[in-house]
Amino acid sequence: MRTSGAGGLVALLFATAACSTVTIEANRKPNDPTTLAPVAIVIHQEALHAAFVQLLGKSLLRQTERRKIPAHLTIITGAELDEQATIRAALAGMRGMISLAPAGGKAHLWDARAFVVTDGVPKEAEPIWSARLDVGGGDAIDQTRNFAEVMMRDLVDEHVLEGVHGELPKE
Repeated sequence: MRTSGAGGLVALLFATAACSTVTIEANRKPNDPTTLAPVAIVIHQEALHAAFVQLLGKSLLRQTERRKIPAHLTIITGAELDEQATIRAALAGMRGMISLAPAGGKAHLWDARAFVVTDGVPKEAEPIWSARLDVGGGDAIDQTRNFAEVMMRDLVDEHVLEGVHGELPKE
């Protein structure tokens, strides 16, 4: 089910046979035709288990590959001496950044935002897309795969990222 309302608010519930679900509420900045590519995906690990975050990163990269989106991944663990320098390095040559962070330190609830990058600096005050994702059921592998699929599909369908649209065949 996909509904759209004022300000581009989108709600999507996606359930799979693997018993995990991902709910996304996303908002595309109205009247902004900007499409981001190549894009840096930056995951803020915070207090989450490193293995889960790495699995999520691999799932996101797999989805970008399948959708033909040039991307690379950086995970911010919190151990970096200069987090901003790490992010600047990740953004070199990128036109966009997708930033992901657990909401309230919980592995099932995530905040995601997409920004235009100019000269290696994201315009963080003006996200062109933002979302809250809620993941439930299934195991970590199912959760991360479905999270990546639902998020990337929304980003492409909303023309934030240029790539293969719609649902892809199962792997």
